[in-house]
Amino acid sequence: MQKMLFSILMLVLMTLVGCEVEQNNEQIIVEDNKVIENIESNNDPSFQEENEQNLISQGTSFKTNSDGIVIGNQDLFNIDKSLTISLWAKPEVDHIGSMVSKILGPSDQSYGLFVMTGSKAMLWISEDGKGKVRSRLTSKHNLELNQWQHIVAVYNYESRTVNMYMNGEPSYGELEGVIPEQLYLGTASLVFGQETDGAYPYKGNLAGIKIFNKALNQEEVKKLYEEGVFGEMQEDNNLIGYWPLKENFEDQSKYKNHGTPIGAVEIENVGQ
Repeated sequence: MQKMLFSILMLVLMTLVGCEVEQNNEQIIVEDNKVIENIESNNDPSFQEENEQNLISQGTSFKTNSDGIVIGNQDLFNIDKSLTISLWAKPEVDHIGSMVSKILGPSDQSYGLFVMTGSKAMLWISEDGKGKVRSRLTSKHNLELNQWQHIVAVYNYESRTVNMYMNGEPSYGELEGVIPEQLYLGTASLVFGQETDGAYPYKGNLAGIKIFNKALNQEEVKKLYEEGVFGEMQEDNNLIGYWPLKENFEDQSKYKNHGTPIGAVEIENVGQ
């Protein structure tokens, strides 16, 4: 009788262990299938979200609610021809905020990249400095609040065109005004997180800011996105500034135009 009870007990234990192993194996298989599906289908929203988390999972970022970072009014940033602004942003609220700006009041406007109400990104460029001859391009896609997104705005002097990209893909939305024949050479300082005079403070996080004095094409933009926030800096003679905003405000390009924080700015983990 005891032997029979022991045999039954062993059989029950083996069955339970077998079920647990089977469940664990099934879970692993499901996870593996998910990975395979995501790799094979880059248009899957779950892939985009998971991939973006991988791109921004390490490092720190600059956070502002009312302050900014002054880079300066060096001649290097007086760009009258082609321009590309690339950055990673995580806006906290729906608002009008200046992420990158070389604008000082109504009479010294060169270029700027903003977030707008309605959760759009917006490129502003001016030819006369007063905004009478200017263009304003908003993104086609909305920005997700409290999520990291890669934004690239482009002005092409040769073709006299503008473009916008989000997370490596074209996001050409609504264009207003006249595209300038060239950009205004103003005296305003280059500033992150607000305009030069403190107007339109950006509320959220910024990281991986790059500025080029050329118009990047879609392939180059896609490569920037795939490199992630703190990807290795590629050699490019047209890169005039690279501010990872990783633990400090230093310019990692060869020009070393380091930033100076205004007020109480914060450094925050990128993954937060």
